[in-house]
Amino acid sequence: MMKAAYIYQVINLIVGILMVPILLRYLDAQEYILWAIFTTFGGITLQFESAIQVVTVREIAREYNSGVIYLMREAVKRARLAYFVLSGVVLTLFAGIGLIYLNFIVGKRIGNQWNEEWLIFISAYALNYFFGKNNSLLLGMKQIAPYNYINSFTRVLNLILIYFFLRAGFSIMGITISFTIAVLTGCTIIGIIAIIIGIWGLL
Repeated sequence: MMKAAYIYQVINLIVGILMVPILLRYLDAQEYILWAIFTTFGGITLQFESAIQVVTVREIAREYNSGVIYLMREAVKRARLAYFVLSGVVLTLFAGIGLIYLNFIVGKRIGNQWNEEWLIFISAYALNYFFGKNNSLLLGMKQIAPYNYINSFTRVLNLILIYFFLRAGFSIMGITISFTIAVLTGCTIIGIIAIIIGIWGLL
């Protein structure tokens, strides 16, 4: 369990270090600033997701250890609702604020041709949160090692895809697609793990 957590932290650090020179090599100043704006908005949504995860994991873990199935199901329902609301807020409110910010506040400096990339990027975040209850389920049911291994894999996958897409000349769209693929991969693998350990029987 601890080994998987340490591996994820090391990989996360290495990916973060390697990402900077790759972005600097293939993006111009305008594109780099734009991606910084994207990730800043994404980081804000992660703060909300982190708060939800802390609460939902604690509730699921408590009911899982109690052995009372119907209480476990209620905890799962609450987690699903919380993540569903977050996903909806990200897909509507944050997406809208981002469009306004990109087009009317910084549009004169970075251009306003990035709407499609932004919508794909923020939709990937919303999709990740839509399936976020599965993350809480794994953590609450002590499947911490698989969770960390999956996150490690998707971080590396994202870095590799970003490199190849940027090298192919896809710029911000390439990074956005890379991120989306990594999110879809992570959600799918976590869903498969959930099925294997029988979590879906609680839903």
